[in-house]
Amino acid sequence: MTDGSRPDRCDISIVICTHDRATVLEKSLSCLLSCDPPSHTAVELLVVANACQDDTLQMLDALQQSNASNFVIRVLVEPRPGKSRALNLAIQQSTAPVLCFVDDDQHVEVEFIQTVIRALGHSPDYGIICGFLMPEWDGTEADWVHEQGQYYIPIRAIPEYNKGPDIREIKPDEQQPSGGNITLRRSLLDRMPMHFDVDVGPQGRTLEGGEDHDFLLRARQQGGKIIYHPAIRQWHIVQHERLKTAYMLKKAFHRSYVSFQLHRAHRIKPYMIRSLLSHTLKCLFSFGHNRRFYYMIRIAAVSGEIKAAFDFK
Repeated sequence: MTDGSRPDRCDISIVICTHDRATVLEKSLSCLLSCDPPSHTAVELLVVANACQDDTLQMLDALQQSNASNFVIRVLVEPRPGKSRALNLAIQQSTAPVLCFVDDDQHVEVEFIQTVIRALGHSPDYGIICGFLMPEWDGTEADWVHEQGQYYIPIRAIPEYNKGPDIREIKPDEQQPSGGNITLRRSLLDRMPMHFDVDVGPQGRTLEGGEDHDFLLRARQQGGKIIYHPAIRQWHIVQHERLKTAYMLKKAFHRSYVSFQLHRAHRIKPYMIRSLLSHTLKCLFSFGHNRRFYYMIRIAAVSGEIKAAFDFK
């Protein structure tokens, strides 16, 4: 039986929400457990099993029984599908003044916790801290993922976040960090009337996202500022099925749909139809693979906007 009892003291909760990915999760937890938190800092790994039907809970139970690290491993169960529900449960059940969110398919570097603690001390006026996150490319991936020129694909198959070598503030009009790359102060969470919107984000294995960016938009409305610390480093595993054309087209459609709705954009506009026709013609007459794929993604993205505009209320 998994143990969700609260520790007597907790300074940092490292939160991981997971759904039916026991093998992937186990590797992520192994990386975290290899970190060595300072002796004066009480750290817990707070894992939320979200509607899991595989052997996730059995794996976590075995890990708790064999745990010889300096971490407390705490497991919560959220039976209702929805990543936002799992995130909200973690926020509710954590007693820590700091919550650090990591996705179950990301690997942290061994100094991860030390650098998070240093960043918190360095930037006391920032409610949100993020870091470096890049895919674990191994050379077998498709060429287009490394395209940096005219046909760069802005909707990434694997999360990428590299804002350079310097510590700096992330402005609202910049690319925002993903949900598995943020550390939050409880003082900011306490100012927010709602945390993660349960109507936004993945439900099981669906491609719907946006719960993280919706959260950050509302956190900024409560005065939450974001600062980037490049020494906080994570690597995202590369699942090659995410690089396939069908997956990328679905992702482009869904991400544009959600983004349109989150920003409460206007109803359908003539430019959307013009863009759809223009991208389609350019795709039909493109002979280079990267160029043609670029326009296919643009077609899927603008189609998502058009669908969201029709659904706009």
